[in-house]
Amino acid sequence: MRPVVRFPDVEALTLHHLREVIPGFQGGPDVPQDFASRLPFTTVERNGGVTRWPALDQAVLALYVYGADRATAHDRLQEVLSHLHAMPGSAPLVSRTYTIAGAQFTPDPLTDGPRWYASVGVAVRPEKGIG
Repeated sequence: MRPVVRFPDVEALTLHHLREVIPGFQGGPDVPQDFASRLPFTTVERNGGVTRWPALDQAVLALYVYGADRATAHDRLQEVLSHLHAMPGSAPLVSRTYTIAGAQFTPDPLTDGPRWYASVGVAVRPEKGIG
């Protein structure tokens, strides 16, 4: 019988890490209604990935950074990316991070506000065996 394993919530793990390492970090999996008062604001959303059972979950995360202006949003995205690439060894269970799609300026279609996008892979080990 194969062991039963459970992987961590990579969105939550990533957001927790960013809150720990970036003072005043504002972010979540969704854009809140009051996000304009919380700029720069970063969304971290899992939008795919592959599980290499039983040892690795290779999550793909979409990052959207909203800012009061283009430069502020860009700088925050670069700060977020630098901390994500430093996660292995400093965040529990994270074994590897890698860029999938680099920084792209993508104004928000709803507000036409400044927004930058990037996609990263975050590979994590299982939390523990269960069952």
